This record gives sequence, C-alpha cells and structure tokens, in this order.
Amino acid sequence: MIVIFSDCALQCTPDICGDHGDCEIINGTHIVCSCRDYYDGINCEIFKPIEHAAKFDGKAFIVFSIDDFPHLTSEHEENLSLRFKTSASSGLIFWQGQSFDVPLKGDDYMSIGLSDGHLVFSYELGGGASQLISTEVVNDDNEHQLQIWRKGRDGKMIIDDGAPITGSSFGIVAMLNVDSDIYIG
Repeated sequence: MIVIFSDCALQCTPDICGDHGDCEIINGTHIVCSCRDYYDGINCEIFKPIEHAAKFDGKAFIVFSIDDFPHLTSEHEENLSLRFKTSASSGLIFWQGQSFDVPLKGDDYMSIGLSDGHLVFSYELGGGASQLISTEVVNDDNEHQLQIWRKGRDGKMIIDDGAPITGSSFGIVAMLNVDSDIYIG
C-alpha cells in the first residue's frame, strides 16, 4: 500500500494507480494505491514476479493456481523464466491445459518438457501445436536458465543466453483457452 499526500483537492483518476492498482481517498487527506497481485511502486507500475524454489525426484509436482498465470488476451505477451537442472532424457517440466472434467471443446495447452535430452516448448491454441525444440541437450546435470515468451500464435525460447528459438502455431486462433491450474515437476 502506497500513500500519496497532496495539498490540492484530492481526486482519484485512472492514471494515479495505473492499470494494476485501486485508488482510494482516505479521510479526504491522502490517496492510497492498493496494488494488485505482483505489482508494487508508487503508482503500481513495478512488476514483482512470482519466485519459488523446488526440487523434484521425478515422482512429484507442485500446483500453482491458474490465477498465477492467467491468459487474458492474445495481444498480451506472456513470459516465463525458470532455472532447472536435470539428468533425465524425457519428462514434463511445466503443464497447463484443459481440465479433464470440463465439457469445453478443444485441446489448448502450454507445456515445457524434455525429449531425448532436448528442451521442448509446446503450445496448442486450436489450429495445430507449435513445438520449439532446443538444438543442444540440457540433461547434463548442470543448471540452465530458460526464458519463454508467447504472444498470440508466436513463441520464443532462449536457453542460457543462447540464440532465440522461435516458432508459430498453425491456424488463425491466437488465444490460449485453458481453465486448469499449472503443474510443475
């Protein structure tokens, strides 16, 4: 919560707390910006990413709420950054898709996994899956930094400050329609 004092007539306007905060006048003497999840700063302009650490043995996973990584519009760039270390040649690292009990049509999903030691970033928006596959193997039991971006049909993956790997999904659909939580492990 940020307090802004003013000698002028107080008025909440949309620009005070930006798109990521709610403005409130307190006792007619000051303005308070209550920043929403993952934002901070005087005008709620500073993004604060989720940061968690976990270690997995190949049999466990953790679940994050869909609210932690919502897919609000096809025009908004989504990004995910993580560090990992593995000696496994195949497996699933990240998954978000349709719930099994939802009667919606379609098989939209976003995933990060390993195949033959290579990292695979894949997503399906409804017109055919996109798969971005690393050229180097990452199952060398060394720590690697992964960054992925997706905006509409276009995706990009960078491993350890290497060259970007880019791709696009097929079809005209650009929105990821998933309603389930996020599974990591």
